[in-house]
Amino acid sequence: MADYQVNSPENTNAPLLIGKLTGIIDDCYKECSTTSLNIDKFIHCTLTQLNKSSSLHKFIISVTTIDAVPEFSSDLMIKNTIGGSWDSSKDGLFNYKIPSKNICYLITVIWIAK
Repeated sequence: MADYQVNSPENTNAPLLIGKLTGIIDDCYKECSTTSLNIDKFIHCTLTQLNKSSSLHKFIISVTTIDAVPEFSSDLMIKNTIGGSWDSSKDGLFNYKIPSKNICYLITVIWIAK
């Protein structure tokens, strides 16, 4: 199982339970990473499962890959900012990371009510 780190655990408007969301991500990560993660396949798998879970939302997946040499990783600084104009009672996002050896995947799932 991947090690997930959630930035905002209070996603009360999420279209599915956070445990189910991380389960989908975990299953797709395992399915799409034999030696390294096939990001296109991972995004497709995740979106397919999310669409099966909620027909009332549109989903966007963002994956940032951090591939760092271990001796330089302490000097690594990455900043990503997402802004949106939406109804915060129906729309939202969920952030987490999947560390894997010298690579880290920062993943954002965004949902927007149809």
